[in-house]
Amino acid sequence: MIRISQLAFGLAILALILCSVGCFNHSSGGEQKEEKQEAQTNKAKPRVSPTQANGVASWRRSAYGTEAGEWFFSTQVAVGPNVFVQVRQPSDAAIRELAQGALHSLGLRCGPSGVAPLAVLRLLVIRPGDDRQVSVSAIVVLRSGLVEHLLTTHKAEKNHESILSADMDALHLYLALLAIGAKPGKPMEYREENGQRVFIPPQGDRIRVRCAYRNAVGELVIVPAQRWLRDVDKKQTPRYDWVFAGSKFLDPLEPGGKPFFGANLGRVICTSNFNVALLDLPIRSSDQEVEGLLFEANPDAVPPRGTPVAVWLSRLEQQ
Repeated sequence: MIRISQLAFGLAILALILCSVGCFNHSSGGEQKEEKQEAQTNKAKPRVSPTQANGVASWRRSAYGTEAGEWFFSTQVAVGPNVFVQVRQPSDAAIRELAQGALHSLGLRCGPSGVAPLAVLRLLVIRPGDDRQVSVSAIVVLRSGLVEHLLTTHKAEKNHESILSADMDALHLYLALLAIGAKPGKPMEYREENGQRVFIPPQGDRIRVRCAYRNAVGELVIVPAQRWLRDVDKKQTPRYDWVFAGSKFLDPLEPGGKPFFGANLGRVICTSNFNVALLDLPIRSSDQEVEGLLFEANPDAVPPRGTPVAVWLSRLEQQ
C-alpha cells in the first residue's frame, strides 16, 4: 500500500517536471523569436545561444559567435561506454515518459502489470544538435602539432597525434552510426593500374562532425570539427566532410584469438588516410612516403588540454 508521503512526493515530482518543461518551452520559443528579431534589426550584435544550467534551459551569449540553436527533448541510449545515440522526441511523448518514470520509481502503475515504462529503460535529455545524432564523450589531448586523427581511442596510445581521445570501443561507434541510418562504404586503397599505383579515396555516407564544450566562463561552444584543423602550408581550415568508411576486421592478433576491428588501432576519425579508418576524409589527405602529413591542430581554436568535449556525428544529405 502506497503511503500518503510517497504519493505526495510523486505528485511533487510530476509538478516539477511539468513546470520545468513549461519553462523550457517558453524560454526556447520566446527567446529564439527575440533572437531572430534582434538579428534582423542589428546583424552586428553577437548571436545568442542556449546553455543548460542545473538541468534547466537558459540563454547566454556564446563564444566565437557560435549558435547552439533550438533545445529539445531527446532519447539517449548508450551503445557502449562514452558512445550514445540521441533521437529527438515530441514534447508530449517525453513528458508522458518522464511522468511514468517518476510514478514507477515510487511503485505506482500507469499501465498493465509487468509493463515497464520506457523512461525506466532509456534516458531523456534536453539538448541542441541534429534530430538524430551520435555523441561521443572525449577529452582534448593535443592543441598543436601534426595530427593523423581528430579522434582516437585511449587504448591505442596515439594521443600524441590526435586532438581528441575517448575511452571507447570503435565498434560501438560503428554500430551507433548504423543506428542513425548512416551507410558505410569502404576505406581507401591503392590499386595497380597499367603499372602505376593509383589512389582510391575512401567512400561512404557523408558525416557531419561537430565539437561541443564549455569555455572558461561556462558558455556552450559548438563548432564544426574542421575548425580545429588547418593545412600545414596555407594554414587554412579544410572544407571537406568526413565519410563513413566503416573500417574492417583484421585477422586475430594472436593465434586462436578473435578478429580485430581495425579502427581500434586508433583510426577513428582520421585526418590522414588509413585502410582501417572508421571515418576518413574523401581526398588523398596524406602520403607519408612522399608528402608527409597535411594537417595540424589549430592552436587558435582548440580549447585547453583536458577539456571535456562531446563529439556529435550526424548523417548529411548525400550528394
